[in-house]
Amino acid sequence: PWPREALDEIARLARRRIVDSRPATAAEAVAESEALVRALAAALVPVDTDPVVIRLGGAALRLRGLVDLGEALRRGGSRLPLSELPAAGDPGSPVDRQVVERAVRAELVRVRQAIPDRRELAAAAPTGYRRALAFLRLATLELADRVDALGWRVVKTPPVLGAAMRLGLVVRARLGLG
Repeated sequence: PWPREALDEIARLARRRIVDSRPATAAEAVAESEALVRALAAALVPVDTDPVVIRLGGAALRLRGLVDLGEALRRGGSRLPLSELPAAGDPGSPVDRQVVERAVRAELVRVRQAIPDRRELAAAAPTGYRRALAFLRLATLELADRVDALGWRVVKTPPVLGAAMRLGLVVRARLGLG
């Protein structure tokens, strides 16, 4: 039941994320995240996935990279473009707070621009996936707000969505309020 081509593409993209260096530019980072989401959608969703949905998935994936930024930098990397957050050198080496702040803010702008509005997403979502995608949209917006409030401190204290918040987002998504 799993499309072999889609699984091969997921493996290729995952290997590339592990083996290859970070994306050089923001456009390369966006393209990389959307390619991975497109491959995942091809494996999981039995219909062609609208570019609006791919854009949302890519935004959520890049936002996850911001949430995990502190751990990624401790390991000596991240998925932020080299043009915005130059290589830190050795794993765990300090990174300038202002550089991190600018890189986080720039990525947040791109993430927010990629998040479709409620009506656009509803029109693009495959039947049976509307509520799940509405939840993803709401969770991505909430998490983006939390990363924005932290700025460079996201490296030290990654934001989380607690159980009560997630439940509230589920209710909002089910009621079509997202």
